[in-house]
Amino acid sequence: MRNSSLGRKNITFGWLWILCALLFGVYLEIKLADPQWGIGYTRMLRKLYKDAHGHALCLAFLNILYGLTIEGAHLSEGIKNQGAWLAILGAVLFPLAMIFTVYHPPVFYMTYIAASFLFLAIWIMIVGYIRRPGQP
Repeated sequence: MRNSSLGRKNITFGWLWILCALLFGVYLEIKLADPQWGIGYTRMLRKLYKDAHGHALCLAFLNILYGLTIEGAHLSEGIKNQGAWLAILGAVLFPLAMIFTVYHPPVFYMTYIAASFLFLAIWIMIVGYIRRPGQP
């Protein structure tokens, strides 16, 4: 079935994104050994890196959940595919925008685009479950 490949895409991405976020967390832990980390200029760097790490983990789990529930949504395969890609793009763009904001502050506005992608993906799923015929 084609729907199961849609779900598999988000589930696979979610697990890979968890791995990336955990490796980034290891990097952050190593940086904690530096007594200058989090002082002055690096204070904002540390905050945005920490937030990016947390958002990446949460959005990875969102994608896993999305993949596990996409088959039950009462939508066309095209709309399901769009929602699946929006969830992935939002999950990638949001933490990366936070990381690169430190080096080029206007990049922060990319978080609004990423949040819009995530909002649309979630809205697609909500509509798919509202339209689902009388099943619990």
